[in-house]
Amino acid sequence: MSRHYVWAVPFAAGNIPSNQCICAETHVWAARKSEIVIRLGSDDPIRLYLNNELIFSDDGRIESDPFKLFKISTSLTLGKNTLRVTAANLANTNWQWAGFSMVIDSDLSDDELLYMN
Repeated sequence: MSRHYVWAVPFAAGNIPSNQCICAETHVWAARKSEIVIRLGSDDPIRLYLNNELIFSDDGRIESDPFKLFKISTSLTLGKNTLRVTAANLANTNWQWAGFSMVIDSDLSDDELLYMN
């Protein structure tokens, strides 16, 4: 899970421009090729890359409950796999935050899957 906050000082009454983007990357080592499901959550524009290939993109939304969970089916290759998430931030009132949540569901056992930063 990743969150990035920028607070407006002093209190603001209007929208705050949000020219920010966060990028998070991790590496996953798989002992064998495996089908996985990535559960990715966000309310702002988000992109997910696996081994430098864009595998998911969403434009985000502004509404009363904008956070949405996505299920992305894909495959890990044997060996090192790179997962990269970029999340932008849509304008909002009084503060900015950009964030996402991500979980990988796999049939790989604990000794077949290793997360590396």
